[in-house]
Amino acid sequence: MEIENLDLVPKQTRLSCNLHAAFEAEPLECGINHPAEEIIAKALQSPENRQVVDQLESLSLDAKRPGFAASVLRCIGRQVNPGTASWRAGLVRAGLAADNAELRDAAVQTAESWDDRNLTRILISHRETEPWLRNYIRDVIKDLEERPDHRKTEKPSGHQGTRTRLKNEYFPAHPAEKS
Repeated sequence: MEIENLDLVPKQTRLSCNLHAAFEAEPLECGINHPAEEIIAKALQSPENRQVVDQLESLSLDAKRPGFAASVLRCIGRQVNPGTASWRAGLVRAGLAADNAELRDAAVQTAESWDDRNLTRILISHRETEPWLRNYIRDVIKDLEERPDHRKTEKPSGHQGTRTRLKNEYFPAHPAEKS
């Protein structure tokens, strides 16, 4: 399904097409790994990282395709510290400034997933109009402020999702499986 070695297809078009195909084939679900995450991770390892980061930003803030943009933004949020800290802050800020509530929600989820206390200022300064999203932002701010100030070196905590946490709680690993 992935477009890989087609020299005639520009790399930027390939990334966009691969992400579209991944989301068409499988919807993005909270707490469930998605093939788009791997596509983004591979793209971020490219020698043209700056162009990739710029393209991911453009795709994740595309107001003409807010559902697709929100999915891309959520998958970027599942990456460990992509781009620079200022780029991540700008991405969250721009997502919160979107007219579309789904994109704003994705920006909040991304901030939560990155577990970066420095993003709380952006969340605090945002004036949300949707009551449900305003409540979610308040909860994320509270959670981020209660956490120690550190950068994640593993998958973001928001990546696991409620479904996986509940599964682990109700179906713990067999004692022989624990390390």
